[in-house]
Amino acid sequence: MILGMKTAGKSIGIAVLLLMVHFITVQTYATWCVPYTFMGAITSIFTVSSPPCTFLLSIASRSQELYTAAWVAMSMAIISLIGGLWGENPQMTKKPVTSKNT
Repeated sequence: MILGMKTAGKSIGIAVLLLMVHFITVQTYATWCVPYTFMGAITSIFTVSSPPCTFLLSIASRSQELYTAAWVAMSMAIISLIGGLWGENPQMTKKPVTSKNT
């Protein structure tokens, strides 16, 4: 198995989960709180500050922040993995075997 594939799969799964949470909350917010109609513009004056709409907007905002952080972390992991393959890894170097003649 390639080094880190299990962890990479979990990371991508978490990123997809965050994306789905964000998508669902944004679509729900747009449908319930600020419908894309003329009447939606009028009713949004009253619905935007309601607790359910505030909750949906905060979940959408937080999921976007976490999604961005997840991709930044995965990108840094990939960069460090590639750098580790090109660079000299001190754990992989062999030390010369010395024998004591006493």
